[in-house]
This record gives sequence, structure tokens and C-alpha cells, in this order.
Amino acid sequence: MRTRASDPGGVLIVGPDSDGQDELRETLTAGRADTVSAVDSASAAGAFVDSAPGLGCLVVRDAGHVTPCLDAVRTIDEQLPVIASVPDDNRVATAVAGDGNARYVPSSADPGTLRSIVDDALDAYAARIRHVEQSDLFETLCEDMGITVFVLDEEGRYRYRTPADLWPHAGDPIGKTPIEFMDDVYHERATQAHRENRHVIESGEPIRCQDVCYRTEDREFWVETTKVPWRDENGEVRGLVGIAVDVTERKHDQQELRQHRERVDRFAKYITHDLRTPLQIAFGALDRVRRGDEDAIEKIEAAHDHMESIVADLGVLSNASLQPSVGEGDTGAPSTPLVPLVEEIWPLVAGDDATLHVDVPEGATLIAETDVIHLVLENLLRNAVQHAGEDVTVRVGLVENGFYVEDDGPGIPPSERAAVTAAGYTTADTGSGVGLRIVSEALSQRDWELTITDARGLDPADTQGTRFEIIGCTMVDRLPSLTPGDGIALDAADDIGHAQTPGSASYDEEIDEWTITGAGDNLWGNTNESHFVYATTDTPVRIQARLLSFDPLADYSKVGLMVRDSLAEDSPYTFLGQSGNGESEVIWRSSPGRRGLKHPYPEPLDAFPWYRLDCVDGEITGYVSTDGQQWDPVSQRPIELAGQIHVGLTICSLDRTELATARLGDVRVFELNESNQ
Repeated sequence: MRTRASDPGGVLIVGPDSDGQDELRETLTAGRADTVSAVDSASAAGAFVDSAPGLGCLVVRDAGHVTPCLDAVRTIDEQLPVIASVPDDNRVATAVAGDGNARYVPSSADPGTLRSIVDDALDAYAARIRHVEQSDLFETLCEDMGITVFVLDEEGRYRYRTPADLWPHAGDPIGKTPIEFMDDVYHERATQAHRENRHVIESGEPIRCQDVCYRTEDREFWVETTKVPWRDENGEVRGLVGIAVDVTERKHDQQELRQHRERVDRFAKYITHDLRTPLQIAFGALDRVRRGDEDAIEKIEAAHDHMESIVADLGVLSNASLQPSVGEGDTGAPSTPLVPLVEEIWPLVAGDDATLHVDVPEGATLIAETDVIHLVLENLLRNAVQHAGEDVTVRVGLVENGFYVEDDGPGIPPSERAAVTAAGYTTADTGSGVGLRIVSEALSQRDWELTITDARGLDPADTQGTRFEIIGCTMVDRLPSLTPGDGIALDAADDIGHAQTPGSASYDEEIDEWTITGAGDNLWGNTNESHFVYATTDTPVRIQARLLSFDPLADYSKVGLMVRDSLAEDSPYTFLGQSGNGESEVIWRSSPGRRGLKHPYPEPLDAFPWYRLDCVDGEITGYVSTDGQQWDPVSQRPIELAGQIHVGLTICSLDRTELATARLGDVRVFELNESNQ
């Protein structure tokens, strides 16, 4: 549509120049028109319309120009008023009758009548422009703010809804009830919504600020809805008007705030409970010292040491969720080599009679803050020594997706395992019960899991002992030395899954930059839909790239690197990249058809633009970097790969019809030379 002024007042006369044209100009400018121009042909009229935003009406004064003029103008502006002021002509009448914004006025009509008709046409056209502008502004505001406004009739059927769509998978609602247009995944909620709509319409009672949680297989989101009766001028209810707002982020913030408050409460309880016993011991020993018992000084020192240890643990725990700042050349990805840390802690908690076995590869690294891992290991190792005796044997090793600490002590009965992290639980004479509780809290903050089982690695014939397994932490247990070999070109592109709008990928060789677009419902859980530009190759292989820009549709739109076994939607894969909210994340499916899992990395890991995946021996290791030179590992997962693999760039918008866009530079795919291993 052409650019139009908000209050157009220009008139264009179309037809041969005539003696009465100057008189007509004076007549029209005496009314609503502010300018009057003239052209002598339909083609000239079309060019004029296209270049004159202030034009608000055409007056055609020659019968032979009416139909050509309508044809020329309507390709540019369907709403511009056209007035045919010509002698009686059936062909003109027919042409005008078929156009909703044209009108026939006999040339015999007096000038005042024509001016009145032109004035009305200008007013009506200006009103239409204002309506369109207001509608566009309103819908743009709603869309940008994530607000949906809707109107339902007396039967609970949608008459209007703004474009912003809070419910993925839902169809076109106009003329339908929620039950009729919402996907089966929302059927239960749609039924409830229809009942609520009927209640508002029939009772005239509004529903205000109602928070509703919607859950699908791979997503949870919250919508706040207000519905009020829609009444006519007589006060009769004609339906309802509603507004719906996505409040998922607010709900998450509230949940996080609630967790922080609970943590503060727990810290207060830790301090009042765990410091009480050593304080009582110190006060009692101090009274004995006053009575001359100097041996009691040792008890005071021991109590002070105990309190210092508790305070130190609580200090680490209280700051455990804080990420380190990111400096130049630093990705901010915390990593902790496991073997050196275990060997550093062991002499601090165990005597000469205790034995330690570390069944961990030398290069095994936990992607976590060293202070937190130190706190967890020190308390688990100290717990083993305190409860199993000074001659205890302790083993530290790896399990799938985590590590364990186990001892050969008396064990913990299954009936008591749920209570070992409770306040004050201890079976040792020297224990306070705080250590395992601090371990549990530290793991909970990271969504890691603490599992307590029987020991099984020390002596297969001996079932005594306890194993503590920490599950859910990211572990990199080997980083082979690999040399990049021949380069591999990304030479194919496909849409994975059921995206309704095809994606695209283009490469600009001059600036070494890829631009990719893609739709897709999600890249997580049981859903695997995206646009994928890739190469098919053998392993070992490496892909790396720098993310230049990302224009997502939603917080969980995704762009990044992918290695996958096949192009089938249920294929095993690993993804490393960025989501629409700025966080980096690793997503993986370890075997065909399994649910895709993910591990997000919140700030400051969004501070780097570089990503890398190395695929070696069925294991895919992910790295991040700030400069493309120094790489820090952030993930390592075994993936079932049957033969040749597909490696490349992928993008998912979180919508099957709308596209997200991203630009990536320095994209490199290499064969890897393992000669240095």
C-alpha cells in the first residue's frame, strides 16, 4: 500500500483539459480540498497516486477514462475514493457499481453538489486511514508486549483476536469456541476456558487477573487472563472482552524469589542450630577454665575450630549461586579438575590409617565452581572418616552423568537414608550433622541429585559401606589432543521435523558469513524441529563458529551447532548454542527416540560468541570461547552414531510458521587428526 498522509485533502482531476476546469478547482478548494491537481490520462493518474501521499480523492471527468483509471489506481490503493463525474453511461455505471469506493455523479449535477460529495469522500477516506493506523498501532503494541486482546459473542465464539498468539499449536479462532480451535494438547484447559466464558456472558460477572499454567510435553508457560462482559448501549450483555498476558517470566522470578527467601530462612536455622552446640561446649569449657581446669582450653579451641568450619561452609554455600565475573579472554565457564581436588582435600580430613582410591581419569573435569565442589567433597570425605572409623577405605569414581564417594563402613540402613540430610542427623560421636545437610543444599541449588546407596566398588563380596552419588553435574573426563585436518564444506540444507514454513541458508564468501533462517516447534524433549545446513562426513570431526547476531521469536528460540546421526526427527544429536533469552545451552539425545535433555548455562556464559563441537569415538565434547583461540570445555556426552554423521548449523524459532534469523561467521568444519593421542 502507498504511503498516505494522516489527513489527506488533495484532489486529482482526470481527463482532458477543458474550459470548466479552473472553475471546478475554485469550487473544490472552497470546500474540504486543500489542493487540486489535474492529469489527462489514466496512466498519469496512477503515477500521481503513487507519489502523492496527501491525495484523498480522484474526480474523473471523461467516460472513457473511468475504467482504465480504476484499474490503474486499484493496484496502488484499494480505498482511495474515485468519483466519476461524466454524462450518463451504462458502462461507467457498471464499473462504478463494482467498486466499493467509487461513486457516479452525473456531470449535469451542479458544482455545489459535486463539492459536497468530494468533501464527504475526503472525510471518509481520512477516517479510514485513522482507523487503520490506530488498529495497526494497537496490534503492534499488543504484539510487542506479548498481549492478546479478544472479543467473544454471546455463544462464546471468537469475533476478534489480536495477532499475538500465546498458545502454540492453536489454530484460527474466529467463529469458534476455545474447544473448537485449540489443539488437543490444550483440550482440558480449553474446556475449562469455555465454561468460564459462558459464566461471564450469562452472569455478567467478570474474571480478573486469573493465572493459568499451560503444560505440553516440552514446555510450561503461564498466562494471566481478565474477562469482562461486553455490553451494548442498553446494558445488555453481547459477549465478553478479554485480555491475556504471558506472565511466565514473572512466575519464574516469583519462584526464584521464593527460593531465595527459603534459602535465607534455612541459613538462619543453620546458624541458630549448628552453632548452638559448639557454643555451649565453649561456654562450659570456659567455666571449667575459670575453676582452674586448664585442660578445658583444648575443648574451647576445638569448639572454635568447629564453628569456624561451619561458618566457612555456610559462606561458600550462601555465595554458591553467584557466577564469577568475566574478564578479557575468560568465558566465565567454571571448571574444576576432580583428581587434584580430591588429593588436596584428603589429608585435611583423614589420618594415616585411612586409605583413598581415586578411580577417575586424570583429566576428568567438572563444569562447576571449585569452591562448591570443594565444599561437597570435603564434607563427603569427612563424613566417611567420621562414620566409618579412622581405618576407613574410601573410593571416588565416576558414574553416568556424575561421580560418587563411597566407604567400607557400617553403612546406612535404607529406612534412615532419607533423614541423613536433615538438621542435626549424625551417628558419629564427633559429628554435628551439618555436613551432609550443606552438601544437599549445595546440590539442590544446581538441580543436581544426591543418591545414597550401598557401597559396591570396594569388595564385591562385602555389601557393607555407603555410596553417595552426585548425579546431574556436567563432567568432561577426557580431552584428547587433536589436530585439524582437511576442511569440509557445508553443502546441504534441510528442514528437520514438521516446520510449515521452509527455512533457508546462504553464504557470503566476501565477508565469510552465513545467514540462516528457520521455523520449528522446538529443539528439546520429544520435539526436534529446525532448519539445518550441514555436511555429511566421517568422524572424528570438529565444527566451530562465531555467533554474530540472533533475531529470535521467543526466549527459547535456538541457534547454534549440531552433530546428528541422521536427518530423522528421532535421531540422536548434540546441540550447543544460544537461546533467545541470551543463555547458552547444551541439548542432547543419546540414542534414537529418547527424550532430548538440556543443560542451560546462565550468565555470564552469554558473554562469549564462539562455540565448538568435537566428535570423537562416539563422544561429543562442547567448548566455548571469547576469542576463538582459548577454548573451555562445557559438556561431554556419549551419543549413538551408526556411521557417517551430519554436522552443521541449526536454527529453531519455536513456531512452525514464523522464521527466526541469525548470522554466523568464521564457520569451520575440519577432519580431526588423532596422531597426537
